[in-house]
Amino acid sequence: MATAMPPPRRETADRLVSDVVDRARAVNRDAKWAYRIAIVVIFGSCVRGAERPNDVDIACDLVPRFKGEEQRSKEQLRRDARDQAFRNTAQWASWPRLEVLRFLKGRSRGLSVHELDDWVLKLEDHRIIFSE
Repeated sequence: MATAMPPPRRETADRLVSDVVDRARAVNRDAKWAYRIAIVVIFGSCVRGAERPNDVDIACDLVPRFKGEEQRSKEQLRRDARDQAFRNTAQWASWPRLEVLRFLKGRSRGLSVHELDDWVLKLEDHRIIFSE
């Protein structure tokens, strides 16, 4: 989806990456979240060294913070803490993971945050920027 905004400068991309790492550390320190971040990978034009990358592509691996019933209970607490109604059952079910991804994005334009899939790690142009 094209926008009228110009691609970010390298300095802006580097700042976005630094901010994501800071937010990943914050998530892992705070037990209010139902998921921790195990790994964050940057990939795409930003890793290739483009002076003006199209966007900053980030992928992260989310892992449950707890086990069994404690995890289910924490996920329900996170759903109950949401101040808006869910649009559908899929959003309700995925909310505890989605809220972590939204927090990582931090309302930043030019930052694209995804859950980590195997195909990202098979790319030549990827770099691990955070690991727990």
